[in-house]
Amino acid sequence: MAWYKLLAYSSQQLGYIVASIDQYVNHAAVDGVPQAIDTKLVLLFSHDTNILYLRKLLDLNWIPIGYANNVATPGGALSFELYHENDPKNNSYYVKL
Repeated sequence: MAWYKLLAYSSQQLGYIVASIDQYVNHAAVDGVPQAIDTKLVLLFSHDTNILYLRKLLDLNWIPIGYANNVATPGGALSFELYHENDPKNNSYYVKL
């Protein structure tokens, strides 16, 4: 399978992650996102290769202990965490990865 096709799959995966976050923040259903709009935890299980594609799409770098740089290790994970700023003047959110 060509590299661009694999990135296209991961872009769908990343799109689902972003849509899930958007649904929670805006309290409005998003087509293709089956969980309830107030769901606080969404787990997606992927192969290490899928995590590598997300790394490429997001231009991430990491140094896993005992492995070469940017290797998606077996049993590794990416965690997208949504935070809300508690500033009355600024009702904004941000994501930590």
